[in-house]
Amino acid sequence: MQAVAPFIDHTEPWHDTPYFHTGIVGLYSQFIDYISKSNRIKINFQFTEIKLSQSQAINLYRVAQEIIHNTIKHAEASELLIQLRKEKGKIILSTRDNGKGFDYEEQSGEAKGQGLQNLLRRAEILGGKMFFESAKGKGTTYIFEIPTTADEDF
Repeated sequence: MQAVAPFIDHTEPWHDTPYFHTGIVGLYSQFIDYISKSNRIKINFQFTEIKLSQSQAINLYRVAQEIIHNTIKHAEASELLIQLRKEKGKIILSTRDNGKGFDYEEQSGEAKGQGLQNLLRRAEILGGKMFFESAKGKGTTYIFEIPTTADEDF
């Protein structure tokens, strides 16, 4: 297993990266292509074209990075489905893997939720909600619901 590289330098201004100009779909696609070349996981990315604010794009990109990293590092999954769409005034980012899953209550110490706390923080920054479901041997599903504003041009 190879660790997930940052792909976008955290010190470089977001708007100065060549990836910012491709939009979130292009950004996800490039990152998934990059990961697929160095890891043994099949990532299926399904999306509808949506326009996001810079904050939404940055935070949803970081959410996907965290989930992909955790799936590769911990889940031992061979497949990961990522879906991005707009639905009834919300942006929905959902993921599902076929990995080993986990029991949140059995986790301990730092292992209990550091990644989950990062994901939850991102959802809160965006004014949204995060849901997850996981069980040993059943994989893990995440759903992020981010509200949109009336003036967003989708």
